[in-house]
Amino acid sequence: MTAWTDQQDKALADFSRPFAKAALIDFRATKAKQLKLVGLERTTKRKAMDSMRRQYEKLRAAYLRTAGTTYQAWCELGPHAEWEEVLAAAGDDAVWDRLVERGVVEL
Repeated sequence: MTAWTDQQDKALADFSRPFAKAALIDFRATKAKQLKLVGLERTTKRKAMDSMRRQYEKLRAAYLRTAGTTYQAWCELGPHAEWEEVLAAAGDDAVWDRLVERGVVEL
């Protein structure tokens, strides 16, 4: 029974992978746009964070509604790590400034 479970886990992970990567690409687009707007002083840090949070939650909800996707794949391959980076940067002005200057690294 263990071999079946391992095979099933691998199949779920393989199925989830493209959805998680697509969400990462979508989130990075929003993140890049918002960081650019902050850098150009066309929006505030607070508004940019709100926009990124809404997009992250929208993508996560859509991802998790897809049958066969796993939260583990979301955390490993999706935008979870990038969102955590944004949250951490928001708490420290110097880190936030470096994030805005750096922008988004391409995949």
